[in-house]
Amino acid sequence: MMTKKDEMKMYEESYLFAFGKNRTFFYENDFDAICVFLQENYFCDGLYYRTKLLTTLLHNDSLVLPDKKQRKNFLEKSEKLQEYLKKLPI
Repeated sequence: MMTKKDEMKMYEESYLFAFGKNRTFFYENDFDAICVFLQENYFCDGLYYRTKLLTTLLHNDSLVLPDKKQRKNFLEKSEKLQEYLKKLPI
């Protein structure tokens, strides 16, 4: 069984593996800056699927983070990214 600590580590590694950025990058940057990062690094289908991956990652990570402020931050960004996904062409 995976502990919360193991899960937190797994998510931290997922940010690095999928985006080359650590969790802190997505916490410290606002929604618009994250969108610019995604748009500058991914195109067409890649942009859609990476955004979808980040949306899921932020949501799932927020469920295990001990800090309430960080949890709220990630949930809000996840919800905004979900709306942003609807506007992206596939």
